[in-house]
Amino acid sequence: MWLEKNCMNGIERFKVILDVNIWISHFIMGRANALSDFIIDNELTVYSCPELLDELTNVIQRDKFDKYLKAPHENFLTLHQDLTQFVDIELVFADSPDPKDNYLFDLALQHQADYLVTGDKKLLAMESVDDVRIIFLRTFEALMSDAT
Repeated sequence: MWLEKNCMNGIERFKVILDVNIWISHFIMGRANALSDFIIDNELTVYSCPELLDELTNVIQRDKFDKYLKAPHENFLTLHQDLTQFVDIELVFADSPDPKDNYLFDLALQHQADYLVTGDKKLLAMESVDDVRIIFLRTFEALMSDAT
């Protein structure tokens, strides 16, 4: 079930939500290009929404990250926007262990995502919500490797 792909315009794609911690970790580790390549090479449909972009913007602007970022904040935000399909959501989900993350589930559920990829242990402990599997990035990368 988890390895079934969605078909869009004849192209099979996984629908994915990448938590802010995935974006930030790649940006501060100098691995933005690797994340970009992974998304493109695996033909992933990655969704974003105003709430995710707002959180990403707030986090990336924290002073503690400045010493790790090799480019202006705007470059990373533009990359995020270039790699994602930006959609609106209705805020209705209320069962996240962290209420600030409820929007991630709204995004995933309302746009029929296959995976919510995160490093957040509380979210990972949920394992799945409806048909959305909550998964660690390395596990997701291994699944993508096995699927090809």
